[in-house]
Amino acid sequence: MDESFNIFWAAGMSGEWHYSQGEHSSTGGNTGDCTDYVHNAVSEVMGEEWAAASGKANTVAFLKGEATGYTEVELGMVRGGDLVVQGSHAGIVFLTATDGSIIGLANNGRPASSEAGYKDGRTGLTVFSENAFGPGPVRVFRPIRN
Repeated sequence: MDESFNIFWAAGMSGEWHYSQGEHSSTGGNTGDCTDYVHNAVSEVMGEEWAAASGKANTVAFLKGEATGYTEVELGMVRGGDLVVQGSHAGIVFLTATDGSIIGLANNGRPASSEAGYKDGRTGLTVFSENAFGPGPVRVFRPIRN
């Protein structure tokens, strides 16, 4: 459980990122897309060996179940610090809302369509709900030790 809290904390402490979907050079860990953002937070906690073995997966790899270093978590077992993926967007879980959506930290880009919008009005965090960032359900993954 401490790892989960520390992953959430690492994401929060990394601050606001400069969003970039393309290739980029890292500038202090604050330039990249949503999966760079989550990979950075998880790597801070899991360590360099985990980061090297797992590599950075994109949202397609997660949705295909091909993200090395992660296992999918049932929605009833979600905890803060897990990785949330919906459509073409990823983030770090903060909490599950009463309506079933997941609220988390994310490096927000520009999804093609988002009925939910980027931010929860009460918390300022990103809302992940079904079809918010493209077709499909919300899925949650937890990093595992290699």
